[in-house]
Order: sequence, then structure tokens, then C-alpha cells
Amino acid sequence: MLPGTLEIDGRTWQTPLTTVAAQEHGNARLWPVGYRRGGYWHMEGTGGYEFYRVSGGRLPVMCLQRRTPGRKTWKTWMVDDPLHWRAMRELVLDLPAGRLLVAGLGLGLFAHHLLERPDITDIEVIEIDPDVIALITPTLPADPRLHITEGDYYAHIEHRSDRPDAVLWDLAVGDQEQTLPDFMRAMLTGAAFLPGTPLFCFGLKRQQKG
Repeated sequence: MLPGTLEIDGRTWQTPLTTVAAQEHGNARLWPVGYRRGGYWHMEGTGGYEFYRVSGGRLPVMCLQRRTPGRKTWKTWMVDDPLHWRAMRELVLDLPAGRLLVAGLGLGLFAHHLLERPDITDIEVIEIDPDVIALITPTLPADPRLHITEGDYYAHIEHRSDRPDAVLWDLAVGDQEQTLPDFMRAMLTGAAFLPGTPLFCFGLKRQQKG
């Protein structure tokens, strides 16, 4: 086994989405796949590990996929594999208490972790895709602190009159080199429209503040 590797049994691994059935809504769908037994996958330092290895059986993974209207090809936007599930939990634990603004709904992994923190008093999620909202909302815990609004995150922060206690930004799709312009836009617009508000970008190993 490679040094710094976490062993995960595919037969017992699960997230809140593991038992959700494959389904489609408009141009978004939930699509379950399996990671092969014996394979090594990146952990990127999450939990102190660089890799994880699947043992025991195939590891169930739920994918959020989207397609361009009128086309048949689906693109995976987010997965709930051990890297993303555990990395999101680590990020959520770093967030300050109070009112949180979230950029992007995705699979809603953050919500399952956030709602375990009683010191998070309000979670406002801005998601631009109505199909993703319709698909993911039924999989989330029912909690009065969680509010999901259809809209563009950048337009939202430009016109809002109050400031949240922190922003959790999760709009990047791809590796860090490909998404660097997205991270830069998040930091620059945060500094301009939400000055002094801590900005936590999922996918950046070192967190930046706006």
C-alpha cells in the first residue's frame, strides 16, 4: 500500500446520497456509479491522507450530472466520493458561527455537515440551475435554517444590502489549474461587494478571505 493511504471498505461506505435512486429532472440527473475495488484514488491531504484505496467491494458514488439543453451528452459536476464528502466536512468545521451564504447547491453535501452545527443559524444557498434545485432539494434534511434561492450568485452579492458572517463558495468544476480564473473571480467580487466577510472556497487547499 502507498504511504499516506486510507483504506475504505466499499461494502460499508455510505453518504446520505448512497441509497438515493438514479433520477433525472430536465437537464440534471443523479447517476450512481462504482469505484473499482483495489483502486487508488486521490485524497489531496484531506484527513492527513494523500490517497485512499477501495477494499472489500466496489465503492458506491453518486454523481450530479448536467447536460446542455438539446444535447444527449452528460457531464459530471460533482460526486460524493470520500475525497469530496470528507473535504467538505473539514471545510464546514472551519466556518465561523452565524449566518452563512453558500454559492452553488451541487449535491448539497455541505448542508448535511452544516446542519449538524447548532451554531450555524441560517444557511442561504444561491443556485442558478432550477433543475438542480428540483433534483437535490428532496434529498436534503428538512431544517428551517436552510433556504435555497434560484439565481446568480454574483448578481446576488452585488445587490444585497446586508452581509453574512461567511461565504462558502463551491462553483468550480475541474482541476485547480483549470478553475483558477473562477477562484480569482470569487475572491475579487467578494472583496468588492462583501468586504470583510470571510470567503471559503471549496477546492482551494489554502483558504482565502475577502
